Amino acid sequence: MGNCLPSQIKYKCKELNQNEKDIQQFFDILKSKNYIAEIQLEGSGYGVTFKAQSKTSKKDVAVKCIKEETSGKHQEMKQKLDSVSNIKQKDQIVDILETIQVTKKEKIHFIVMEMCEGNLSSLINGQRKLKQSNSLIILIQLLLGLRELEKQKIAHGGIKPSNILFNRSPLGYIKIKISDIGTATGPNDYVSQENLNQASIKGDVYSLGLIFLELLLGKQITNQEKADLRRKKIDQFLQSNHLADQFLENQLIRKMIAEGDQRESIEQLLPKAIKLFYENTTINHVEKLKWILQYSDMVNCVGDGDSQNDQMDLDKSLNINSLKIDLSSNKVGAEEAKSIAAVIQKCRNVTNLTLILESSEIGVEAAKSLGVAIQNCKQLTSLNLNLSCTGIDSEAVKSVCHALENCKNMTSLNLNFEGLKLHQDGAQSIGKSFENLTHLNSLVLHISQSYIEAEGAHSIGLAIEKSKNLTFLDLDISGNKIGAEGVKSVATSIEKCINISSLQLNFRECKIGVEKMQSIRTLIQNCKNVTSLNLDLSQNVLDQETAKILGLALQQNSKMTSLALKISNTLLELEAAKILATAFQNCTNITSLNLNIAWNKIDNEGVKIFGQALFQNTNFTSLSINSMRNTIGDEGIKVIGTGLSKCKNLNSLSLDFSTGGLGNQEAKSLGIALQNCINLTSLNLQLRLNSIHAEGVESIATAIGECKNLTCLSLNLQENKIGTEGAKKLCIFTDKCPKITTFVLGLENNQIYDEGAKAIGLSLEKLKDLSSLTLNLSWNRIDSEGVSDLGISIQKCKMIHTFDINLTSNIIDVKGIKSFANSIQQSTNISTLICSTGGNKYELDQPTKYQIENLKQQINL
Repeated sequence: MGNCLPSQIKYKCKELNQNEKDIQQFFDILKSKNYIAEIQLEGSGYGVTFKAQSKTSKKDVAVKCIKEETSGKHQEMKQKLDSVSNIKQKDQIVDILETIQVTKKEKIHFIVMEMCEGNLSSLINGQRKLKQSNSLIILIQLLLGLRELEKQKIAHGGIKPSNILFNRSPLGYIKIKISDIGTATGPNDYVSQENLNQASIKGDVYSLGLIFLELLLGKQITNQEKADLRRKKIDQFLQSNHLADQFLENQLIRKMIAEGDQRESIEQLLPKAIKLFYENTTINHVEKLKWILQYSDMVNCVGDGDSQNDQMDLDKSLNINSLKIDLSSNKVGAEEAKSIAAVIQKCRNVTNLTLILESSEIGVEAAKSLGVAIQNCKQLTSLNLNLSCTGIDSEAVKSVCHALENCKNMTSLNLNFEGLKLHQDGAQSIGKSFENLTHLNSLVLHISQSYIEAEGAHSIGLAIEKSKNLTFLDLDISGNKIGAEGVKSVATSIEKCINISSLQLNFRECKIGVEKMQSIRTLIQNCKNVTSLNLDLSQNVLDQETAKILGLALQQNSKMTSLALKISNTLLELEAAKILATAFQNCTNITSLNLNIAWNKIDNEGVKIFGQALFQNTNFTSLSINSMRNTIGDEGIKVIGTGLSKCKNLNSLSLDFSTGGLGNQEAKSLGIALQNCINLTSLNLQLRLNSIHAEGVESIATAIGECKNLTCLSLNLQENKIGTEGAKKLCIFTDKCPKITTFVLGLENNQIYDEGAKAIGLSLEKLKDLSSLTLNLSWNRIDSEGVSDLGISIQKCKMIHTFDINLTSNIIDVKGIKSFANSIQQSTNISTLICSTGGNKYELDQPTKYQIENLKQQINL
């Protein structure tokens, strides 16, 4: 037919040192059978695989061409191919569309198969290591595929990464296809010792063990390493490849590559693999949920499906301890909720269940399905259930809560029904759900803005009162019109739970007056064993009288060592602040304090009063002060600085002075204050919406540089006036703080331009241990050169695995976006990426859009 090979195929012939006449022969025969070969995918002296197009269907296919003189076992190959055609469940087996045999001087076999996107070699040797959950789901699919072969008494005998193909779903989930069944050609370094001469299922399991190791490592194992593993040097291998601490994965690998008799069967390995997968992943997308449900169904389907005996014991096959489903950012309707219920049903032995469906529209019937599924989980000891803002009514809540009554082993319960119209009936159902759980020691109940009123609060209170073993309670009933009687009912009931040591109460926006505050005071005063108190009274009115009652309550609890008090937006004025400050002077046992006085009417004088009172206690190890929207002034900051210098044990500090009227002078004073905090390991500075310039930033950065033990730093200077010079001066601390692993930097709308972005990038390169980075550089007039330089610097930060960057509303063009995306693509250490680039001076062409979306998909999935 002439010499008409496409140039790519010709080039491949030369690269692989193939006989071009043989390839031409294959090409011509395929053409005569209505297939046009386009690209050579694989090739050796044993066989060739082409990407081709069918003239009839116009679809792409893969065609493997094998000469019988090299295949040698035509009858065996034919038997295997015939057996494959009998497999009913072919989800993990490459679909064979046609087999063609041509007899000339020698027989040539053509196997026409579905075309796949790639093979595991490309994933293993790719730029970025797969996430553990993806490696596990690949292994599960491979085991499922081998199980189907085993049913037909087929041993593959030649499993290796290059003949395990895959496709991706629209969201990037990997779907595996095993190929070359009966047609494997060429040498195979993945074969076990006993499989060298005779193929066996157990030998195939050994090959999977090596492939799973490579997936976890993100690289190919050398031939020497494979030889060492055959000689049982697995401990040495795991240690040298930093896998020794991945205990559960190690156990699975050991069972797959053990000596023949000790090697586990597919049926033994499948439950272990899926258990490991479930317990190490969060189901966070509807598609992922359906995908997992599909494979769970396959795991439970054994035999040929014609007999009840073929159904594996459900509990044994999915003996899961921990299951996490978080679909809060998804559109979850009734059908999806039923799928969730089906997954939970399959994991009915679960002991720890997290189910978050916030802001979904699941409906009454779906809620009932969830209730039935949870009811069957009789081994549950811990449940985190979030149905907030789902629109379900009290009847649906009743169905779910009724299920919990049967979970008698529950020790920890977290229920979030915020924003639902519960009314008294719903509150009563919630109370009944836990009042008889005698082992319950931890309860989180969030029912804010749920229309429960006084009677509903009374029902909740009575149920809490019956929970005698509670040691931890977090109750949020904010935004409900429960009245004085409701607050009193709840408070009186909690008082009777004498074992509570950690108490969190949220009475935000509950119109707390003198009578209600008296009930809260009595509660705090009588809970003698509470050492940790978190009290939210924000958006109430805190006048002198209520402040006095609150102050008395706080100072009368002598065992308290940890206090979080939120009194933001309470119209707190100077006199009330003085009363509270006096109370703080007597709370000398507190070592951890979180005080939120934001959005009040206290000024510089009020901040000074609080500062002077707080620092009568010099035992703080953790301190957080939020004074946002209060005018602080230089004197107030100096008082706080003087106090900080006395706290020699302080290791965690958070200060929020956003919209506090800070300028350069206040920033300098803040810098002087921070210089005394040399033992800090964690620092959070929120200085948004002030008037700090480059000079002030330099003072703060110099002070941070003195905190040489910092591992976690968050610095927010959004909407100040630091400019390019400020961005450069900001970075001077990076030389002196080598231990920082987590860094959050907010510089939105500071006009730092290209030079500022470049300076930030160069400073990041000095943080050699940085593993988590969040950058907000939006609205900064950064153009393509600046973002390219920044990308190059990020690429040099070899330890970063989590990267969140906001570059919106700059002046970056297509070239800059592409350059930045390419740099991130090269950063193979990044495993989680959030990247916002909207509002710049470009209109992305389709290839660039695809490149960026594909990049995010590769990294995040």
